[in-house]
Amino acid sequence: MRKAHHERAPSTTTVVERTDAGSRYEILVDGRRAGLTAYRDLGVQRVFFHTEIDDAFAGQGLAHDEFADITDPVTPDVLRWLKTQLG
Repeated sequence: MRKAHHERAPSTTTVVERTDAGSRYEILVDGRRAGLTAYRDLGVQRVFFHTEIDDAFAGQGLAHDEFADITDPVTPDVLRWLKTQLG
């Protein structure tokens, strides 16, 4: 049995836009919101604490871990700080 694999068509346009009011980045595919990632700033660090992709865009590589090697690990101190930010 073959595993289903979804890829974006070569003609699609993917854009990431920062929305300061919501402290998030939105992922747009051909003008449609495909997902988002929410953040808070801790000094010079940007802490991403929530990411979601709409089911219609799942499996298209929009939320992969390609940046894991250049991000800081989440420490207990950061988690405690984030809890105070989110109330």
